[in-house]
Amino acid sequence: LRDSGYPAYTAALIKELVENYDIAGIHLDTIRYGALYYDWGADTRRELINRYGITKAEYNAAVKAMCASIGYGYSINSEGYYVYGSSYSASGAEFGSVIFGSGSVDAQNGVKKMAQLRIDTVTEFVDMVRKAAGDDMIVSCAIMPETCNNAYEAALYGQSPAALADIVDYVAIMSYSSEYTSSTAWPLQLAAACSKVGCGSLVGIQVYPSEDSSDPDPNGKTIYEEAYNTRKAMQTDPLIKGYAFFRGSYLALASAKIVDSNTLDFSVIPGDDAGST
Repeated sequence: LRDSGYPAYTAALIKELVENYDIAGIHLDTIRYGALYYDWGADTRRELINRYGITKAEYNAAVKAMCASIGYGYSINSEGYYVYGSSYSASGAEFGSVIFGSGSVDAQNGVKKMAQLRIDTVTEFVDMVRKAAGDDMIVSCAIMPETCNNAYEAALYGQSPAALADIVDYVAIMSYSSEYTSSTAWPLQLAAACSKVGCGSLVGIQVYPSEDSSDPDPNGKTIYEEAYNTRKAMQTDPLIKGYAFFRGSYLALASAKIVDSNTLDFSVIPGDDAGST
């Protein structure tokens, strides 16, 4: 995302869409890091040194914490920087615990700068999309639910509602309560956390079967409760913009209609991968 060619290419695509098609906006899905071990190469190290002022001691301590988190080994390159390798086994405080205050001062400073780089990488790409789309377009992005109230998860995925608040119209929270074995109150708790930092949100409601067979599947009652509770919350919190049914490949259609302030009609039509209902 930091490569100058890719944002420029994406911006050109967005301008083509906005100028030639009758669309309401741009939604960014999977706009995040997939895992902690992504983006730790030489280019990233130079960025950390030049833009964030990371020292060698801070960098090495942060790399060691990252390796300890995921069971990687490390080696030392010719410049004295830690890199992936098998010369040493990482031990000590893990990346997540360092974010919350464990580990040495060098580790804490290094992890903080690395976390900021990851958040800035995602945020600046979304900002580029906003500028390319223009102020008349809705711009939104899907975020992992953990990033709403956990600093480690925000660093892991590079997603921060606080950083996105002034850029997007809203974030779509992937608050899949069944997948996460959470209560129907959980999605609104995440939306409230976004509101607390001034970020608009769309509550994502799971209506697809859970991928893990040990997790419960959503049912009519849970879907109704999450949609209805969101509707009620919208009356008092203007930053909660609505909800969306996250369908997955096994649902052909999911729709809802507000009848009045106390009534919500919705239908979920099951389907298979081929699209037959």
